[in-house]
Amino acid sequence: MLPLAAAAAAVLAAGVAAGANESMMRGVPDPKQARIDYMLKCQGCHRPDGGGDDRSNPPMKHVVAQFLGVPGGREFLGRV
Repeated sequence: MLPLAAAAAAVLAAGVAAGANESMMRGVPDPKQARIDYMLKCQGCHRPDGGGDDRSNPPMKHVVAQFLGVPGGREFLGRV
């Protein structure tokens, strides 16, 4: 379940960064929970807008959704 939650959080983060609201997140079963998951597990390093920083935390904005389309991408998002 964690990989799905992480993937949903990543999709939501991309949507939030693009200015989307929770009702627009197609394919995310529980957008509110995905937002909470992002806040708890990702936002500390990758920032609220998904922009990351210039040191060791890469930006997720406009990039992270690409992981969902490659073999092992969802699992990777669930591990990091």
